[in-house]
Amino acid sequence: MSIPFADEPIGNGILIELAEEMELIGKQAHLLGIRLVLHPDQFVVLSSDRPKVIENSIKILKTHALILDLLGLPRSPWSLMNIHGGKGDRSERLIQVIQDLPDEIRLRLTLENDEYAYSSEEILEVCHAAQIPMVFDAHHHVIHEQLDSYDHPSVAFMLAEAQKTWTIPEWQLVHISNGDQSFADPKHSDYISLMPDCYQTVPWIEVEAKQKELAIAQLRTNWLDSRSNKMLK
Repeated sequence: MSIPFADEPIGNGILIELAEEMELIGKQAHLLGIRLVLHPDQFVVLSSDRPKVIENSIKILKTHALILDLLGLPRSPWSLMNIHGGKGDRSERLIQVIQDLPDEIRLRLTLENDEYAYSSEEILEVCHAAQIPMVFDAHHHVIHEQLDSYDHPSVAFMLAEAQKTWTIPEWQLVHISNGDQSFADPKHSDYISLMPDCYQTVPWIEVEAKQKELAIAQLRTNWLDSRSNKMLK
């Protein structure tokens, strides 16, 4: 859901006016077994050295949290808000800011490893310290570590380590994308042609591909066939 200027009084007012309708949407999602998660934009940087940036980041996250509240979704990683670590070499700052967040944000927040600033191991340490779950991204991992396969032993290892950050392991969410022009290309391809073998045991997989729904449909046919317990979104 996108409400223009939702983090400003005029947009916030529109959200409140839609409260009843949004509650119905949340109930319908629950009945259909649909999991709703958010990925706030790149302007959310909780590790910034500029207080104004952190202040604005929290403002954005509060708006997302309000949307989830109005949908009637729990304040837990079931209805998560996933972000990146932001500025590199700022782990302590990131941990401190997360620990001071209001419950409606902190209890839903997850962190994801990225290609350049925070490796899987680094973001894992932050997640343990801040006591929030880690969303493992295999494609970001192979780029950061300069690997040539999703089946490198470190992929399965980091996946298992990330699962330990989830209080409810059945809620673990991971990301998958493929490079557009080459294996290590950070730009997303239209479809997913390569999947890590270790993802066969993952309960929830978020597909990051340009042809989103078509890519999911293709995976269900070509990869999910005998894995009916997997949830792709």
